[in-house]
Amino acid sequence: MFLSPHSGTAIEFGIQFVTNPILHASFFSDPPHYKRRSHELTQINSWPQINPLAHQAGILFNKRVRDAQHMNAFDVIIIGAGPGGSSAAYLLASSGMRVALIDKASFPRDKLCGGMLSERTEKVYKSIFGDRWEDAHEFTSSGARFFYRGRLINEVSNYRKIYFTTRMSLDYHLVRLACAKGATLFENTCAASLEPESGLVRLTNGAPLRGNFIIGADGVISMAAKNLGFPVQKEKLATALEIEFPRQGNMEEVCQPEIHFGVVRWGYGWVLPKKDTLTIGIAGLAQKNRSLRESFLAFLKQVCSHVPDIKWQGHPIPIGNFMLRPGRGNILLVGDAAGFVEPLTGEGISFAMQSGSCAAHAILDATDSGNPQSASGHYKQRYQQMARLLNQAQWMRYLVFSDFSEKLFIKVLQRSQNVIHRYMDLAADEMDYADYSKFLIKRLAHRIFR
Repeated sequence: MFLSPHSGTAIEFGIQFVTNPILHASFFSDPPHYKRRSHELTQINSWPQINPLAHQAGILFNKRVRDAQHMNAFDVIIIGAGPGGSSAAYLLASSGMRVALIDKASFPRDKLCGGMLSERTEKVYKSIFGDRWEDAHEFTSSGARFFYRGRLINEVSNYRKIYFTTRMSLDYHLVRLACAKGATLFENTCAASLEPESGLVRLTNGAPLRGNFIIGADGVISMAAKNLGFPVQKEKLATALEIEFPRQGNMEEVCQPEIHFGVVRWGYGWVLPKKDTLTIGIAGLAQKNRSLRESFLAFLKQVCSHVPDIKWQGHPIPIGNFMLRPGRGNILLVGDAAGFVEPLTGEGISFAMQSGSCAAHAILDATDSGNPQSASGHYKQRYQQMARLLNQAQWMRYLVFSDFSEKLFIKVLQRSQNVIHRYMDLAADEMDYADYSKFLIKRLAHRIFR
């Protein structure tokens, strides 16, 4: 589906596009070349020349070519309309750039995700979108409960806020915000091919798009990353399995998130409260869990007392898989496509939005410099702080999940609420991973030598 500024009409260029009457884009009335910030960026142009001597039928044909030429040329093409892609689209469209936002699904659409949002996520969201944070989540808690092999070992309450959402509502909300700023949404199609040299992206429905910049926000198995020669490091992928369980019976009153250790290796299970459902799932490194399906069955029996007749969802997560150079030239990767996922918990929404913001500002910097190929250099400078945090978190997970320290960590966890409070400070971006690691090492060492 192609989202046109002319609601209810179809635009023709080789194929028929169907428009969405709900969302609107308004920038097609702008001239093809206009100043963005302080520099005018020339559009890539390899379209057929118009014959000035054409007869009347030829003039009509040439008008269609000119319209299609304008319609299919963008400053930025973003592949994937999740939190990372929509964040970049919002900022770029707000700066006057012509943005194409492509997604294989039609919004609103469902997507596997625990949907837990920290105070850090709230800060990142507000730095990009400003207000309307209340529209991004549907349930709020202020504590958590921790289990080890089915036994409650500790809990905290009334400390820091934790928010919960569904990707159906969150992603739809972010897409609408981006489109309201002028981004053009292409739904029910995805990028079939990408030519980095020419900036040509051909969609699965046959439509060609050209862009001066391309952002790959297309998930773990990223076509954009593959075209750049960045293979998926399968040995570093985790696998998540999940269901949405209706609030009923003894699960109806669950209002605090539950984190379950000891159900998988190098991972954990969760029960996360939403408005009308509970998200129940597990995730662990794939190479450490050859029987994840059996582990999930056992976990469902443990928390639900039976195996619900509900369809499972499964998805890979790039744990500890982030790229040091997530892009090349004028093509940038964000979110899961770049492996920007917190290696300890698998939380990815805040890092997706933050990397989308970094990519958008890098493109604006490259536009100002007049050199689109410099975008990856600007991007690297901007995401260094985020990469440093992810690297610290990658080492910290050995303190929690390794065979040597897991049981020791559990003993510390069950005797100290301060361990939980400090981690919630970390998740709120009020503490550094390095500082939390030092704190945790001291606690573990004290436990060993006491």
